[in-house]
Amino acid sequence: MSERLRVREAARQHISIVAFGVAYLVGFLAYGLLAGSRLTIAYAVTIVVVGLVVARAHATVGFSRGLLWSLAAWGFLHMAGGLIEFTEAVLYNVSWGVPVLRYDRLVHAFGFGATTALCWQVLRRRAGIPTVTTAIAVIVWLGGMGFGAINEVVEFIISRLTQTNVGGFVNTGYDLIFNALGTASVAIWLRVNRTT
Repeated sequence: MSERLRVREAARQHISIVAFGVAYLVGFLAYGLLAGSRLTIAYAVTIVVVGLVVARAHATVGFSRGLLWSLAAWGFLHMAGGLIEFTEAVLYNVSWGVPVLRYDRLVHAFGFGATTALCWQVLRRRAGIPTVTTAIAVIVWLGGMGFGAINEVVEFIISRLTQTNVGGFVNTGYDLIFNALGTASVAIWLRVNRTT
């Protein structure tokens, strides 16, 4: 079966996840355009590109349904964070009055925690590794952290090209800390449970 057919078959098998993704993409696209958010197209393009990459990887690896739902939810949280505006800022930048704790940081912990689980599923299914040893937990933790670092590089490049909602050095530091918390939590959970 060709790769394109495998992607289509995978999409048919997970039609509810695809429908959720398309629904929030269209909804946030309409919302952002009506609200005049200048980053709407960038957020929508990011979700489409990442969605296609995940779909292609899923057709090869066969991710769990739980992981696919987690990745879809992360996309929803990401679009909400960047496009829903309050009087002071977009949701990503709203202060909750709790030191250090912000929506942006929780989304980082959740999303890069999901990428840690993704790294484990790739190792398990493509390399045939049957269980999560301490060494494998460290490897998938580093994999999740690597994806988080790539995200920070992309944010930095975009912030040099145009004005964005991305913060400065302090924001990057907190993003990396919350990436580490999310990825470490999932790596430890995987190690304790051995497989998932």
